[in-house]
Amino acid sequence: MYTPDLYQKGYVDQLQHLNKTMLDAIDTIITNSEVPPIIIIQGDHGPWMQPKEKRFLNLTAIYFPGHKDKLYSTISPVNIFRLVFNIYFGGNYDILEDVSYFSPVPNLYDFSEIPYPCNAPDN
Repeated sequence: MYTPDLYQKGYVDQLQHLNKTMLDAIDTIITNSEVPPIIIIQGDHGPWMQPKEKRFLNLTAIYFPGHKDKLYSTISPVNIFRLVFNIYFGGNYDILEDVSYFSPVPNLYDFSEIPYPCNAPDN
């Protein structure tokens, strides 16, 4: 039978398993790569039960070998692959403003601009 406690335990168990699996996979990729790999791990959105601004606090983890200095703390998903293509593949893509747009259900075309809220320290 479903209970909130059972749901929470299942969520935590899945998260712990996924974390271990991801760390093992990343270690394997780095260890077995002849050329240092670019690794990007992203979630699609933050929790839905939060205010709309917090829904944009999605997971973003980036491994940029040799170019960590090109990342910045407020980078949004729109610019991550632009940086990859520019830095590693000689691209010439403009870096766009780091903002997101929200539209509520059912008004899918009623967009409001949400300044990108990521304030994580550069590291």
